[in-house]
Amino acid sequence: MGWTNYIIVPKLKLIVEVNRGINESNNYQNKALDYLTDEERLFDVDEEQNIGDRSIKNLSVKDLTLLFSMYEQSSKISDMETDRFLLYWLESKGIKYEIKSEFQINENNYLEKYKEDGYVILRMFEE
Repeated sequence: MGWTNYIIVPKLKLIVEVNRGINESNNYQNKALDYLTDEERLFDVDEEQNIGDRSIKNLSVKDLTLLFSMYEQSSKISDMETDRFLLYWLESKGIKYEIKSEFQINENNYLEKYKEDGYVILRMFEE
């Protein structure tokens, strides 16, 4: 196994060099991001649930539960690598991508072929 993989995004004409361990997104981190970015859930909050203006002594159990849920979900993504976040973003937007190892890319000098086709290549490591 090589040191790097490449995320290839044909729609964006983009190739991103990533760590070799990046071959898929983590499901638990995806679920946490879905929870934290759920616009329907966020906009379904009424004025009574806005806890930003309340003093601590006026917080209800429901408020504390909401705070704890947000903290719990946030902690799941606190160590998320940017590579995995990119995969999450691509998946959430329905953008197709593929991941190839450096051996697959270097085998037939694919990077040069991608460059000729107008791809932008973001390199993480120096050659």
